[in-house]
Amino acid sequence: MPSNGFGEPTTTHYYGNNIGPNGRMSVVQALVPANPNETPQFRHIDAPDLNTAIPYAPPLIIIDDASFELDRMFLRKVLFQNSHIIYHGGPVVLEDVTFINCTVDVEQNPNGIAFTKAVLGAESVTFKTT
Repeated sequence: MPSNGFGEPTTTHYYGNNIGPNGRMSVVQALVPANPNETPQFRHIDAPDLNTAIPYAPPLIIIDDASFELDRMFLRKVLFQNSHIIYHGGPVVLEDVTFINCTVDVEQNPNGIAFTKAVLGAESVTFKTT
């Protein structure tokens, strides 16, 4: 397995990137053995997970200064900071997602209200609609 020169394994990861023109995406540099049920996800709900065969994965994806729409996304172990989050109430899967210093625009519909209740006061959010 390739190494980063410090004895840590390296591999290529594939994550979508529709975070707006100013947004930045990064991953925590340390890699841990990949577990398909726990590795970070950042993709559309109906898109395949292109990282299923990787042996090591980052423990977290960090999104900074983005304008991001949650609808139709599957996100796991993602931290948004200093970002503008938009949710129209469409299908979404959020697992262990954290919002720090973010503004949020949510449409007032049943899914939007449920999302708002899940986010308020939560340290990290797990939320799913269909």
